[in-house]
Amino acid sequence: ILTDKRDHVVGVRVERKGQEAEDVFGVVVLASGGFCASREKLEKYSWEVSSLPTTNGGWATGDGLTLVENAVKGVRLRDLEHVQVHPTSFVKVEPDGSVRTESVFLAPEALRGCGALLLTTDSHPKRFADA
Repeated sequence: ILTDKRDHVVGVRVERKGQEAEDVFGVVVLASGGFCASREKLEKYSWEVSSLPTTNGGWATGDGLTLVENAVKGVRLRDLEHVQVHPTSFVKVEPDGSVRTESVFLAPEALRGCGALLLTTDSHPKRFADA
């Protein structure tokens, strides 16, 4: 990662065919995958949903974010509070009523399209959405 005199990220250092090169763009957008399998990063960037189960695979740990945070002093990351929350997933409810928050299976839209009902998880389940 290349920075200018004000520590703004302006480019990247890459390796092409065994040769190192520097590409300066002025603005760099990092698209490195998700981070929602990392409770630590969810609590840091999107605390409002950090207690919800995730449908992300265990690989979505925000390694690209960590790379930039460690490589660039004072880096400002933007819009990380905007994460997708999917309302239909299969979750495991424990005998004590708690819901496990590790990665869960995403229920496809086909379930609702075939007439599945969406119910609350309290002691008297109620329908809360029409399919």
